[in-house]
Amino acid sequence: MRMILGEAELKAHKEVEGHLITEQAKVNLLDFCKRLRKRFAADRHQAILFSDEKWFDIEKAHNRQNDRIWSEGKVALEERMIYRMQKPKQAVVCARVASIAKTPLLFVPEGVKVQ
Repeated sequence: MRMILGEAELKAHKEVEGHLITEQAKVNLLDFCKRLRKRFAADRHQAILFSDEKWFDIEKAHNRQNDRIWSEGKVALEERMIYRMQKPKQAVVCARVASIAKTPLLFVPEGVKVQ
């Protein structure tokens, strides 16, 4: 089969997924973009502060296929053991960015209430 396709000079291509956007949605999107340009004209966009928060698990990620211990002899089971918990500890990292400045990262451990 490969030889036949090679002789015909055919190549395989993957199908690509994309959004189905109707004409009405395109009109609405264009209107929304025009309103945004009007709202943030004359450098008013510089007064915007973007912030984001992300939860991180505090546990070593284990990849059975790629994580190996290389040694000349046998390695004890205790040294090869990777421990995991049902519900690992977590922390939140907060970041804030504006057009002219950025704040330092804020690390919040699990269980701490922030007002």
